[in-house]
Order: sequence, then C-alpha cells, then structure tokens
Amino acid sequence: MKIRLYIILSLLVISATPQAARLPFEIPPSGQPQELIGNMDMMGPTALAFDSRNRPYLFDARWPKHFGYILTLREGKWVKLSYESALRELFPSLRPPSRPFLHARGTIVFDDQDGLYFIITVPKSGGGRSKRFQSVLIYSPDLGESFQAYRLPRGRTSLELRVGHNRLTAPPAISVSVPRQRVSYIKWGRRSRFSVILPRKEGNRLQIPAPVTVSDNALAAGTGHSGGTSFAVTTGRYTHVVYTEVPNSARGGNPTYAATIDRDTGRVVSRTFLVTADPEKPDNHSRPVITVDSSLYLHVIAGSHNGDFHYLRSLKPDATDAGWTSPEVLRGERRTYQGLVCDLDDRLHLVYRAHPSLRYQRRSADDQGWSPSLELVRAPRGHRGYTVFYHRLAIDRIGTLYLAFTFFDRKLRERGDFPQALITSTDGGRTWQLARTRDVAARVVQPVAVTEDDRTFSLGE
Repeated sequence: MKIRLYIILSLLVISATPQAARLPFEIPPSGQPQELIGNMDMMGPTALAFDSRNRPYLFDARWPKHFGYILTLREGKWVKLSYESALRELFPSLRPPSRPFLHARGTIVFDDQDGLYFIITVPKSGGGRSKRFQSVLIYSPDLGESFQAYRLPRGRTSLELRVGHNRLTAPPAISVSVPRQRVSYIKWGRRSRFSVILPRKEGNRLQIPAPVTVSDNALAAGTGHSGGTSFAVTTGRYTHVVYTEVPNSARGGNPTYAATIDRDTGRVVSRTFLVTADPEKPDNHSRPVITVDSSLYLHVIAGSHNGDFHYLRSLKPDATDAGWTSPEVLRGERRTYQGLVCDLDDRLHLVYRAHPSLRYQRRSADDQGWSPSLELVRAPRGHRGYTVFYHRLAIDRIGTLYLAFTFFDRKLRERGDFPQALITSTDGGRTWQLARTRDVAARVVQPVAVTEDDRTFSLGE
C-alpha cells in the first residue's frame, strides 16, 4: 500500500477560541508580573518564529537565566533546545552573561526547508560582565536536534525575518552595520557602512561569504531593539532591503532608501530613494521596515522618532526601482519603533510605540486605508518620563499575530521586574488575548498520511 505524506493546514482544529482581553493591557505600577499576566505558563520572548508545522520557537536574548537555549513545543509541552555546546566550540572559555542586555535584538527565523537561524551576542572577552560583544549566527539544519555556531563580522547584526510572503529558498539575509564616523550634527547614530551577508548552504553546513556593501553613508540599517520586524525580504533570487542615510545638513531629515541585491551574482542591482522621513533632525531611531505580499508587492513603513510614519508600496512586484506610491503620512501619536507584517490575506498589521503606549493599526489588501489606531498596552498609571516596551511583532504560518513586550523604567531596581508578556490575535488584530500554551499547541499542524485509496490518518508528533 502506497502512502503519501502531507501537512494539511485545512485540517487544523482549535478546540476553543481564546477569550478576548479587555484592552489595553496596563503595566502594573508595582512591577509585579502577576498583576498583568497572572500565572503565565510560557516564556515572554524577545523573539519567536514558527516552523513549517507552525510549532513555536521562543528565544530570550535579554535575561541571563535564559542564555544557552531556546524553547519549543513537543506534544504540548515546552522543551529546551540547548545550543551552548556549539557556542563553546567557538569560545572554550565562554562564561554566560551576568546581567540583562536590555537592548537585545534577538532575531530568529526559519527558511523554507525548516533550517533554523538566530543571532546572539556573547561577551568578547569571555567574561560575563564584558560590555563588548561578538555577534554569532546559530544554525540548526534539523529543527534544533543539533546546532552550529558561526562568527559574524564586527558590527551590529540582525536577521531578515519572516514578515509576510518571503520566499526563503536560501538562508536569510544578515545585516551588518559598522560605525565609521561621528557626525557633528547627529545626536543619535553615526555614519556607518551598511552591508548584507547572504549565507549559502553547502551540504549540512553554512558558508558565510564576505558582506555585500549597500551604503557607506548609512545611518539606520538592520532590525532595532523594538518593533521586531525586518530590514529585508527575500523573494527567491532577489533580496530587497531598506535603510536611511546621513543627510547633508542638521535639518535634512532621514533620507530613506530601498535597494535590491541579486543573490545569484552577489551584487547590488538597484538603489532607490523613497522618502525623507521624520524627524527633521537625522536620527537612527528613524528605522524603516519592509514586508512583501503574496503578489510580491513590497510595502515599507519609514520613520520615525516621536513623529509621523510614511507608508509606501512598490508599483511593480519584486522591484524597488520601478516606482512607488506617493508616501502616505500616518499622522499623530508621536510614533516610533514600528513593527510590520503581512498576513495570508495580504492585510498589513502595524504595531508601534506612541507615548506612553503601544498601538495597533491594520490595512486591508483593497487599499481602503489604515484603520483607526487601537491602544494595546499602556504604561503604568502615573508613569512619567521615558517609555519603551521592547516589543516584537510576529506572525505564524496560519496568520495568528503575536506581540511580545515588557517595560523599561529608569527606577527598575526600586520597582521590581516588569513582566515579559506575549499576547496574540487570531482574528486579524480585532481582539487580543494573553498567549496560553494550550492555545499555541492547538495551532500546531499535524502531519497527515493519505493512503492510495485516499483514506487519511494523523501521524501525531
């Protein structure tokens, strides 16, 4: 009897719809996690990704207690996958970090063959309290059964993320940003070299080629510590990236560009100016993000640091140099740290910081404009001063939205540890609820075998 093996999304059944929460989630003034999240039964990650069966992989790059492993679900239970031995092959004297790395980027992604990639930073000196870090790419060809570690070049690095209809038939792109020069009229950021690494698979291992230089005059490039979405999308042969450059004057704003790299030749084939983004002063918080829809049209949100965003869409699929829509301004609310994803129905989902909260908007595929903003998370009652949530927006393989967040307070030691939370939306951003293990496990797709006479049966895990 011949058996054909499938993974069938349409057979997914979720036993119960999670109960919607009353919005916004409000960070407790005391800093006690249980006041916000109760008995949360899973990690609030700094990043997360989903394999082809929609199993989650959670990664916390911030807290020392989570160093050396990631979490995934197996048969409804959380399992640790340790990559520490691979790290020690590169750094025999490595000691785990001894204090939180609040600005941890923590990017993680799967390619189309279920290769798993994430970037971590380790102390350069080997000591746990070092302030200088080395970027390391961790790779698993077998869903975390084994790991390999690769040194990355000097500079700030981040991975291309699966933020829409990426076609990751090859390993994801890696951004490298190397500061080159201070600029007298720029407070936030330096003139930098922005390059992109395009790893290649050779058998069961990776080859890390020399970076492809995109700009020697870059200001903001790569994924930042908040927002959590991508500087790049790969569509097969091409990788499209977005970044800003240093302007010629102190009031020159943030000139935002898109570029395309041909993976076959390893060369930049186009660079296109998109918009001068807010604020008026050049600022590396004004960090653009990009996603791609099912027809390979590119979508970009440019800006900002406590200003307005600009939204643009490419006029032709899979091209940065064939024209873009006129920039659409998303006004008000002092916007920063955008996260942008595209779902299975080509709706765009946007989460951003708006002092003193996290807010959400969506845009349907029929270009009817952006929805009114919805407040998702609010700073502690009575809070004054700086507000950041270190949020990460992600989307799984069946279109469920995930938003991870915490909160930063300059008086953190007095107030206690603020919660790291994870919330989800299963209805396209209309309602949100705290993530629970049972609900996440119910979204895992079971492999299905089909016999020659078209009978089906589940193979389980």
